[in-house]
Amino acid sequence: MALRGVALLLAAAMPALAGLATFIGMVQDNQGGVDGLNGVVALAISPDGQNLYAVGSQENSLAVFDRSSSDGTLVFREVHQDGVGGVLGLNTPVSLVVSPDGLHVLVVSNLDDSLVVFRREQETGSLEFVNLYQDGVEEIYGLNGANDVTISADGSLVFVTADIDDTVAVFSRSAPSDDLVLVDVEQNGHEGVQYMHSPTSVTSSPDGIHLYVTADLDQSVVVFTKDPTQDAIAFANEIPTADIPSSVAMDAGGDHAYVTGLNWVMVHDVDSVSGSITPVAIYVDGVDGIDGISGAHAVALTPVGNAVFVSGSFDNAIASFERDDTTGLLNFTEAAIDGLGGVDGLANARGIAVSPDSRYLYVAGMDDDAISIFEISPTIFTDDFESGDTTAWSAAVP
Repeated sequence: MALRGVALLLAAAMPALAGLATFIGMVQDNQGGVDGLNGVVALAISPDGQNLYAVGSQENSLAVFDRSSSDGTLVFREVHQDGVGGVLGLNTPVSLVVSPDGLHVLVVSNLDDSLVVFRREQETGSLEFVNLYQDGVEEIYGLNGANDVTISADGSLVFVTADIDDTVAVFSRSAPSDDLVLVDVEQNGHEGVQYMHSPTSVTSSPDGIHLYVTADLDQSVVVFTKDPTQDAIAFANEIPTADIPSSVAMDAGGDHAYVTGLNWVMVHDVDSVSGSITPVAIYVDGVDGIDGISGAHAVALTPVGNAVFVSGSFDNAIASFERDDTTGLLNFTEAAIDGLGGVDGLANARGIAVSPDSRYLYVAGMDDDAISIFEISPTIFTDDFESGDTTAWSAAVP
């Protein structure tokens, strides 16, 4: 595991802790009326927690579920499929995001080189196809091999990576309009951008000032800074990683970044001014008792509390870590593995979604055509109170 230009020690061994996530069930394609999960690879939950959305890469589909906030269960609502009912651009969908205002669901499709916009009905979560942006059509470019999408916290900018073009495309968004405007395309080898061959994922900092892109072939995280003088963003620097980086996520305060790769997850400190990230620890599958992150595909943090989850596509697993709020360092707790201890639906585990209240975890099992559902232990809440529970608080009045 070579880390280009960086000397980084393996994280010190820590004792395994009690489990953070308990398997409670799953929904599966063609079972109980569920449709659209054939080859499910990515998940997203609406900001109000009411709905979960999933893309089926082998069915060219977008499935909509109603989600119970009380017990985390999912009920199938509807499916949208490429070429059906006027829907276009969903040939091999691979990533999606719900806008922070809950008005739109955005999907990128790899073989269609596209970004698709659905309008969301906020009362029910149902969707309506409204727009398609496709590489090479009507002056849209930078989407050749589109493979990930994210949106800034204020909802004003949409970012799409494309692994064939070696690009990140930036669209401006002015809600409630359904229209997006391409405002910038940053490409490897142009305008100072480097080490961005075959980008695999993208995330925006919580303050919306910095953007982070993992690049597979260059084994790097590329950092961009918001810069209206250069269309939208400008290249800032790049940070080496270990083999085959696959995803990047940040904590709510923007203090730490978490990057996954072939069989590892790495913790970084973040410089809030420059946006640069410094690797401080790496956790490797099979080392110091860590399990479940071989083929690490995605990483997700609980919005509140201190849990981190990594999907392991080769291990058919979801690994749980407890996170130190101050240092960002991790303690491995356990791995839930498909077929063991009653766990099901995790074959070729891919996308992860955590409910806004941090009580439930959802994992896409691509080869099981399923979404596994886990209940997250309340021990992740550092104030000792479950998310949203204020009944134990008291105030002293002089």
